[in-house]
Amino acid sequence: MKKHLLSAALLAVLGFSTIGAASAVDGKITFTGTISDQTCSVTGGTGTNGAAGDFTVTLPTVATTALSAADKVAGETPFTVVIGGSGQTGCGAGTPAKVARLHFEALSSPVSASTGRLINQAASGATKVEVELLSKDNKPINIATGENATGSEETITGNTATLKYGARYHATGGASTAGAVSTYVNYTIVYK
Repeated sequence: MKKHLLSAALLAVLGFSTIGAASAVDGKITFTGTISDQTCSVTGGTGTNGAAGDFTVTLPTVATTALSAADKVAGETPFTVVIGGSGQTGCGAGTPAKVARLHFEALSSPVSASTGRLINQAASGATKVEVELLSKDNKPINIATGENATGSEETITGNTATLKYGARYHATGGASTAGAVSTYVNYTIVYK
């Protein structure tokens, strides 16, 4: 009996000390957002189409001389992503969103935290080169910070919208070396 009382008293003291430590805070972060029942799906785009929503955009082959120093760019390639489309009733259903764009997922994509560009993933590939995404107004999109990400917003009209982007090589840290370039970015369609 004494053993049980001692254990209960010890647990009560430990419980109160834990509560006191847990209540000391330095601040609060509040997260807000909205979940829409908008359900536009990707129906097409430029590049080769894989699974629904997956595309491959092929950048042109460029010479190393085009990327001979840090911050030189080459091989700019426009591409589009078409959401909704004929027969896509979901794009106009639910809470009507007027504008859509792609949100590039930095945490699940090979993104350089310092540049916001896509890191080359090709085994034994070209070095000192990254792939830079561009908004429709040709501004570099920093995937890490979201800078210029809203530059490709489009109004949904007739249950569809064509989102315009671009991609290009960007030399980093000096002249790029020859080799393959392969990378990717995950995305989510966002609405407002």
